[in-house]
Amino acid sequence: MQPLACVVFWQVDSYEGGFYRAVLATHAEKYDEARRWVDRARSALHPELRAIASDSYSRAHAPLVHAQQLAEAEELVEYKLFQAQLR
Repeated sequence: MQPLACVVFWQVDSYEGGFYRAVLATHAEKYDEARRWVDRARSALHPELRAIASDSYSRAHAPLVHAQQLAEAEELVEYKLFQAQLR
């Protein structure tokens, strides 16, 4: 799979930049790198989640979905690492 050309346009310290780089690193079986990108994406998302903690559901929904996506990406990396250990 060719890396997404548009990934270079996302800032490294943004949620999108970290998340999509983590996806690409996972696809390339670079799991330690994927973990680092998930951590960077989570760090970028954290201030936004803190700011909307007391807001309405409609404003909080998208950032919470992003947090769930990061959790699932992290689980995928852990699963892949576990699979690699069994080989």
